[in-house]
Amino acid sequence: MKTRRTAFALALVASALLAHQASATRIAPIQRPVDDITDVRLALAELEQDPEVLFETFVSIHGREYPNEAERALRFEVFTANLARAKEMNSRRESSSEAVYGVRGPFADLTAEEFRQRLLPKPYARPGAAALERVMGEELELTGTYSDVPDFWDWREHNAVTSVKNQGGVGTCWAFSAVGSIEGQHAIKTGGNLVSLSVEQISDCDNGTFPQNNSADCGPNGGLPFMAFEYVMNAGGLELESAYPYCIGDWSCNPCFPKGYDEHICGHRLPADKCDPKDSCDAKFDPSKIAVKIDTWASIAPDKNETRMAAELVQSGPVSIGIDAESLQMYWFGIIVSRMCSSDPRAADHAVLLTGFGTAKDMFFQEMKYWEVKNSWGGSWGEKGYFRARFGTNTCGIANHGATAIIH
Repeated sequence: MKTRRTAFALALVASALLAHQASATRIAPIQRPVDDITDVRLALAELEQDPEVLFETFVSIHGREYPNEAERALRFEVFTANLARAKEMNSRRESSSEAVYGVRGPFADLTAEEFRQRLLPKPYARPGAAALERVMGEELELTGTYSDVPDFWDWREHNAVTSVKNQGGVGTCWAFSAVGSIEGQHAIKTGGNLVSLSVEQISDCDNGTFPQNNSADCGPNGGLPFMAFEYVMNAGGLELESAYPYCIGDWSCNPCFPKGYDEHICGHRLPADKCDPKDSCDAKFDPSKIAVKIDTWASIAPDKNETRMAAELVQSGPVSIGIDAESLQMYWFGIIVSRMCSSDPRAADHAVLLTGFGTAKDMFFQEMKYWEVKNSWGGSWGEKGYFRARFGTNTCGIANHGATAIIH
């Protein structure tokens, strides 16, 4: 795919960014891993080391402490199986730009089932749903032709993306994804006033349901970003992270689920004697502390056209998306390609934040265009908390569920 060098963008970006660029503080360009064969060879060679050495490195990097030798032996056994799994995934690579999988990430001592249960909500289409229906918000009105977009864009370079956060061992990715979109909208509309907003408020307070998909917002058990937008609209806005801090990720708080919580879809609420009302929405949410409001939300690229999606991202800001996270447990660096995951809309089981796009070259100077995606698994995962996915092939369903908050 040949790149086209365009001046900056076109009319589609001008109206959204001129005011912002006049006042926003520029930051240094984001440094990315080099997509050359030397780095890939070094990474693949590392995976051939003694598994015990690799495991000790993993334990040291992530500060693992196991309660006894039996548990340590079990985790080493799982780690060794994941090492073999990573090698098998790497054997399917066809370009030096493609993703490398390894055992440096924080989930290398978890089985695939443990990983799914701890971090991933149930798929967007729940069992029992008659059919998957994509709910459409407002449709964005492009201010130019979406068929021509810049070769590169990254909202981090325009001060519209907060630092990488960590959801911990619960399924709150949907709330992080939605909040990331709102943070970006607020920063763009205020000329660069980037603030970190409360994910915990959404997790504690949102009780929205979507019966068509047998889905609901279920706090740490999962949810849907578009319903998080609906909650924020109905609640009047979000508090700052500093005012309503995140705590559910390590269970340092134990909130009761909100009134209206759907036990049929979400599972049983915590027994009354095990949740703490003082940690719950009714006790903690303070409308007088609302810092950011949104007016509505919009669907992104409802036709799944990724060039349109890129144009809308540049025009409107970071985009909440839902993907199949099958390939992410062992992801190390590089560009994930479609053969490693599903593009079926019903396979989406993880929500993340689309922040930009670019192009990499492999050792033969073959170009591969990619999406830049912010995850919520901390900075020790992936490319400092981010991953890249191939552009133009609906990799992992990246174009299936795009949505953004709107602040007029």
